[in-house]
Amino acid sequence: RYAGLETSIAPGEPVEDEPETGPRSRATFTAPKQLLEAVPQPSEEPLNQRSQRIADREDEYHARRQRVLSPSRVDAFAASGDSSGQERTYRDVMAENDVARQKEEIQRKLAEQQALDPSGAKKRRPWDQP
Repeated sequence: RYAGLETSIAPGEPVEDEPETGPRSRATFTAPKQLLEAVPQPSEEPLNQRSQRIADREDEYHARRQRVLSPSRVDAFAASGDSSGQERTYRDVMAENDVARQKEEIQRKLAEQQALDPSGAKKRRPWDQP
């Protein structure tokens, strides 16, 4: 099994498996020239066109954090004369939510229509009246 290999090392003999000197360390590191030439210049960087404000890049999902979750409501157990008139009832809140839902649906439908027909004006057909 160990034929041709030396099985013992003399005490003063250097170990042959370890390299005597390691690779030379450099003071600076540089990239190859083709990589340095491929670096985009400030005029052609794609991030320059993006908005710098995070609020402008916010999508619909993240914008929902601004919605009112629990508005002030009328206290059912308070004396009848104590209400300031600014609180809303459950009925008022549900009506406002319904209006907001309808508004969002209309905006979504308008956006879909504009995506389908961006010009806005329809092409006149021969059978259309002048």
